[in-house]
Amino acid sequence: MKGSLRDEVRLHPILKAITNIENFSAGKTKNDLFHDLMFRFSVERQLEIIGELANNFSLSLQQAYTDIPWSKIILDNISNK
Repeated sequence: MKGSLRDEVRLHPILKAITNIENFSAGKTKNDLFHDLMFRFSVERQLEIIGELANNFSLSLQQAYTDIPWSKIILDNISNK
């Protein structure tokens, strides 16, 4: 349902997912990401949320912000399913 919700509505959960990743990562190392399954799966889920929401942004928004690597955000998350 691409474009059925306004782009602004999708921004809040993306920002929340980013905040969750920051909170989950506090005091963690790269090594923790590889060896702590709960931590890794938590971060991966938040990245999936970001990708799913970004996939539904309008084309006009994506074209307005060409400095954002939309296809990488979207495709990386979709291909991991």
